[in-house]
Amino acid sequence: MITKKVWWVILSITVIAVSVLYFSPSDKRQIKTRLIDLTEDLSFSAKNSGQIATALWADKIADYFSEVVAITLEEVNGQTWSLDKRENLKQTLLAARPRLGSLKVSMNDLVVSVESSITSRAIATLTAQWQEKGFDSSLWAREVIFELVKHDRQWFVVKVESVSVIKR
Repeated sequence: MITKKVWWVILSITVIAVSVLYFSPSDKRQIKTRLIDLTEDLSFSAKNSGQIATALWADKIADYFSEVVAITLEEVNGQTWSLDKRENLKQTLLAARPRLGSLKVSMNDLVVSVESSITSRAIATLTAQWQEKGFDSSLWAREVIFELVKHDRQWFVVKVESVSVIKR
């Protein structure tokens, strides 16, 4: 005959196991949250434009990416911008931010597919609108593919690529 204490122990273990499985966020949810956080952190206004704020901002953005990252963004006119390595990304961010008065980045139609427990792919329409000092605002909107890898229970972007424009 099993005592009340044993029943309470078994019941407690069952409740803990079910709650851990139920309440821990899925990989898809973690990736969506991470990419949305990235777009929110990329955005800034003219108020926060000092050197220290710029350095902290660049570090924060770079932390979303793996050490080795491949970023390839194509403009509508066919010009391609490429970066590799997180340090190169950080240096580019440090150089670009002082020239911009503001940057607003948003992500729409985010679709995430988890290929395995450590790799995934996300496709979204990424929109960026910025104000260069002394110029009118510019708008860039493209469908972008993100590839992410899980390391130490955290998802990192390893590849960003804009979907090529159909040329006539």
